[in-house]
Amino acid sequence: MAHAFFGVATDLVESVAALFRDVPAEDRATLAALLRECAELETDPVRQRSMLALPEDIGLLDGDGDGDGDEG
Repeated sequence: MAHAFFGVATDLVESVAALFRDVPAEDRATLAALLRECAELETDPVRQRSMLALPEDIGLLDGDGDGDGDEG
């Protein structure tokens, strides 16, 4: 059961990431900041960690020059 869940979750994250590829870097950074603000309000530590990782997981930080992507 867990294996199926992670497959669905991976497919979902990849699909969402594909949607953000054409979004301007400034808008991606704004959305990433909003997601981080929401994560800071989360009281469950497991959900909070997942939420904090979400901007990178869905490609909001890749290549936007903020040092969080994989540009080196």
